[in-house]
Amino acid sequence: MRTYPKYTSMKHRIRRILSAFVVVASWSAMAQTSPITVVFHEKFDPPSGPDSVTSFHTTPGTTIPYWNDTSAFSVSAPHSYHAKIVPFDSVIFETDAFATTGNIFVRLTFDQICKVHFGQQAYVRVSNNNGATWTRLNGTHYRGTSGGFNSTGYFNELSYANPNNTPYWGGLTTAGTGVAPTATWWVGETFDISSIIGNGPSGTAQGYANCKIQFILEYRSPFGTANPAGWFVDNVKVEAAPCELIPPTYTFNLIPRKEPIGARYQSSQEIRLKARDLESGVDSVLLHHRLNGGTWTTVQMNASVSTSCPDSAEYFYTLTNLVVGDSVDWYVEIFDCACPNVVRVPSLSSTPLNNTFWIDPSPPAICGVSTPNSFPYLVTNFPWVENFSSIDWIPGSGTGATGTAHRGTFPQGNPPSGKNWQVSPNTTSTGFAWSIRIGQTGTLNTGPLGDHTTGGGKYVYTEASQGSTNNNTTLITPCLKLTGLNHAVLEFWYHKYGAHMGNLRVDIDTGSTTPKWVVGVMLIPGQQQTNQSDPWQKALVNLDPYLDQIIRIRFLGNKTNTASNDLGDMAIDDISVYEPDPADIEMLAMYTPQNGFCQYTANENVRIHLRSEGFFPIDTIPVAFSVKNLTTNTTVVSRDTIYTTLNLGDTTSYTFTPKANLSAYANYHIYVWSEAPGDPNTSNDTLGFFFIEHIAPITQFPHIQTFDGPGWNAGNGTSNNPGTFNTTDWEALPPPQTADYAWQVGSALTPTFNTGPRWNRTRSGNYLYSEASYGNNGPAALYATTRCVDLSAMTNPVLTFWYHMFGADVNILNVQVVPDGSNSWQTVAGAPISGAQQTGEVDDWKFKMVDLSAYAGDVVKIRILARKTGSGDLADIAIDDLMIYNQPATDVGVSIVTSPLNSVNLANPQNVVLKVRNYGTAAKTGIPVTYQINDLCTPSNSGTYTTTYAGSLAAGAEGTITVTTPPTYYVGDFEVKAWTTLAGDAMAINDTASKISSGATSYPISFGPVNFDNCVGDETGFFAQGGPGTLQMWEFGTPAKGGAFNGAASGTNCWVTGLTDNYQPGKTEILRIPTLTNFDTVVSAELRFKHKYEFTPTDGGVVEYFQNGNWNTLGNAAVAVGYNWYGSNYGSPNVQSLNSPGWAGSTSGQWITSSIPLNVWNFSPNPISLRFRMVSAAGSSAKG
Repeated sequence: MRTYPKYTSMKHRIRRILSAFVVVASWSAMAQTSPITVVFHEKFDPPSGPDSVTSFHTTPGTTIPYWNDTSAFSVSAPHSYHAKIVPFDSVIFETDAFATTGNIFVRLTFDQICKVHFGQQAYVRVSNNNGATWTRLNGTHYRGTSGGFNSTGYFNELSYANPNNTPYWGGLTTAGTGVAPTATWWVGETFDISSIIGNGPSGTAQGYANCKIQFILEYRSPFGTANPAGWFVDNVKVEAAPCELIPPTYTFNLIPRKEPIGARYQSSQEIRLKARDLESGVDSVLLHHRLNGGTWTTVQMNASVSTSCPDSAEYFYTLTNLVVGDSVDWYVEIFDCACPNVVRVPSLSSTPLNNTFWIDPSPPAICGVSTPNSFPYLVTNFPWVENFSSIDWIPGSGTGATGTAHRGTFPQGNPPSGKNWQVSPNTTSTGFAWSIRIGQTGTLNTGPLGDHTTGGGKYVYTEASQGSTNNNTTLITPCLKLTGLNHAVLEFWYHKYGAHMGNLRVDIDTGSTTPKWVVGVMLIPGQQQTNQSDPWQKALVNLDPYLDQIIRIRFLGNKTNTASNDLGDMAIDDISVYEPDPADIEMLAMYTPQNGFCQYTANENVRIHLRSEGFFPIDTIPVAFSVKNLTTNTTVVSRDTIYTTLNLGDTTSYTFTPKANLSAYANYHIYVWSEAPGDPNTSNDTLGFFFIEHIAPITQFPHIQTFDGPGWNAGNGTSNNPGTFNTTDWEALPPPQTADYAWQVGSALTPTFNTGPRWNRTRSGNYLYSEASYGNNGPAALYATTRCVDLSAMTNPVLTFWYHMFGADVNILNVQVVPDGSNSWQTVAGAPISGAQQTGEVDDWKFKMVDLSAYAGDVVKIRILARKTGSGDLADIAIDDLMIYNQPATDVGVSIVTSPLNSVNLANPQNVVLKVRNYGTAAKTGIPVTYQINDLCTPSNSGTYTTTYAGSLAAGAEGTITVTTPPTYYVGDFEVKAWTTLAGDAMAINDTASKISSGATSYPISFGPVNFDNCVGDETGFFAQGGPGTLQMWEFGTPAKGGAFNGAASGTNCWVTGLTDNYQPGKTEILRIPTLTNFDTVVSAELRFKHKYEFTPTDGGVVEYFQNGNWNTLGNAAVAVGYNWYGSNYGSPNVQSLNSPGWAGSTSGQWITSSIPLNVWNFSPNPISLRFRMVSAAGSSAKG
């Protein structure tokens, strides 16, 4: 139960005294009678400094500084007290002894910044017996605002850890100094220490004679390299009183709120607040007010309850008989029933010291409805800015294709819930309408990527996925009172990207009771940006014609297409109205020079675009530009003057009379700026730097890219390993490491089934391909020159390459150039190749010659563009053997060897079939060809032959030579190499083509063992059989698939279904074994070999023999025949893909030996043809 009779009567007497005076400083009057005593106060300031405290360590003898006086931060200038953590120690400052005798209530206050590592502790403790014992302060004593102290009992950098609140002490410091403190971090702390040095632990004491306080900075845990700023303390004060010291609290947050500040419109204005004091109760509230800067008047406000000293009550008073033009300053003082404690609102530390309102004429009806307690939002202070970032604007969600979830919530209606914005259609309606957004809009290829200011804020836009042709949507500002301004301008930022973009119109309403629109003060037609990432543009509207009026501004968006044509999301942001400077030139753009051209001269035009944003007309505008050569580090500044008259908002373009010298091969930085006299706004005077790259062009021809040689290595088809490129003349864009549709280096199959080539053009080496596992929405992969290509000495320049385009999602392969005098890419006539050109991975590559003669004599950039359809992954487009050269008249070559195939039956050899291509500009007849057959295993086995293409071969045509008399082929692998020998051929590099085949013969029993290590190729005639349904996966060499498939059973070579690639789904892969004979001379022959395998559950392999025109399974699983055959643990009686017995599963990475008797052929005079066959089911892939 509270009993404060003598203090309450004192309080009433004081209040009556105060009420008797018209003008009185309340705190002065209170100071004469207040029983509150300051028993200790240390401000740490000169001249005395910290003379009432002592600092020390808990570890004696250390040399580390104690607490120290610092001028780094302070509340009471110029000093505060400061310390930092000392490892394994505590740093303490202690007050001198002070007395609280005769007082039962004691309060400790101080200001602090505690930027101390989150693992350490800063705390306070109090003694009532001169330091003999101490009580540590905790949450029961705390009256401050820290969210953490009540639970922890100490301070550190996490005591004020909410970045959305003030103060915020910068968060965690994990290394270094962390976030540096600022003066805004100071916070006042309050502790009620009555229970320690007032009425004491017993509750009956009357204060103590020898009291002390310690501030302790204690090391608690290792903090690594963290070294935050430390603990700053200022204004340590202890107050004592015979009555409680907790001041009352208050709020104006009532419904409706009655705290008149700013413009008001009624002749009577009520001031109402709620005051609360749970300790001693609220005694009274005084209102101090003055009219039009006159004499202060003090009145006691009416209470909503009649009892004395209520815990809480509402207090109100109405000022009457106010007229338009009156201005009222006011503040209130709230007294409790104790010492007394007084709260002044606004406080004496506020700026301004008083609240002020004034009586204006009521806003026009167009601004909204006015009532005594509710009136429309009227903008009277300028500059006025609306950036849509406040909580008044709630963004929508979803794509906006249907419904209204994307619309968001606008601040419509009167304050406090709204700001009298108007939007039509309203937010509960569907259709083409202004909506609030964060991030890009829900439709691709229209709208911005984010807001104008940060990219992550809010803006408004028109959702074009809904609505019909010629629909309009409007957004209307609250009323703006353009009084007291000499000039005014509307500024806003807009983004209009999209193929179906409508018009944006700005209108001005000057009406009063009904709208009176000035239509079309600005019109921004159609599309203005060309990409979502393009920067926002600024618009200005001169508002001088509307000065001294109340206006509204309307933003009208128009839809020009149907809902299905939805690329029309226009956006606006950062609307402002302000008084412009007298002179203000904004540099908007530098049109020339631009980067990306192949050639620059010593006389490059510098053309700029600028705008006047000042209210005075300007007719003489000094301008300048600088060119810095980054190689020589020299800068040249040139100046000029523009003579033209510009009014506010007018723009002009101008070409400098001085020229820019960019002729040297170097990188440059260019700045442009205005030097208009009297222009105070320097932030928009300058643009730059603009980067210009003038690179020496490619001049050595033929320019060849084979993608082979040192530094070129195939990857695995991922962005983590796209292969390595070894050229500085070309670059892949986007970079292949970025998980985009991009060029990568390949050598065998690409990772995606049913697209890409099986090998490079010659079946040995690398190629480039566009990896279609990445990218959406029909992206393009670019392979572009990093330097320009100098075609100035050429009369017939060409670009040639070989290509492979297999896959259902292949769109186009194209060649583009940037011609001389331009920096825009354009397609070369006749270059595009559309759609798939091959029907399978093993199909031959095709040749493309791109005629660049239209650019003869120029310096150009070149790029090859591959594009896929949509998001499909069947678009691995490949190129190989790229070359740029001057096409001669005479240039022929063997382009491909089409026969023999993978194998030649030496008993019935195939003809040699060659294709000859005319690469030159003139038709040729009688083209001589030489070809060789070279045994890969016995180099001395080689034969050279000649033939002739007898017919006429037109420029660019390809013809076939068939040699009807087969040459001598050799057993095992051999090379067929062919080349033209036409006299006068100017290009030898494209004369030759070659192919590897294998000579097949029969071998008598016994045959082998064959370990495949005696030759660079197969020496006995094993070969991979081609044909439909196969990728010819069987390959000779050293496996390098990873895991257990990284070597042969012995030596280095073996046959494997893909040296580096897994087998692909839905394929049959066949390895033929040489024919075996003389079984009529042996008994109990046996087939034996080593193998290992790894199949999916549906796949498997088998050995088959040929008999009676059919291939048959050798052995079976029903009878335990052979060793590790189909009836063993390694086999299966029915492999799904084989539809027969076979090997299934895996050998667990081990080579195993399998064998089977061939007794069925005892005494048989017939030869035996054998083969290994592996079959995969649809969707299956493994090592093989």
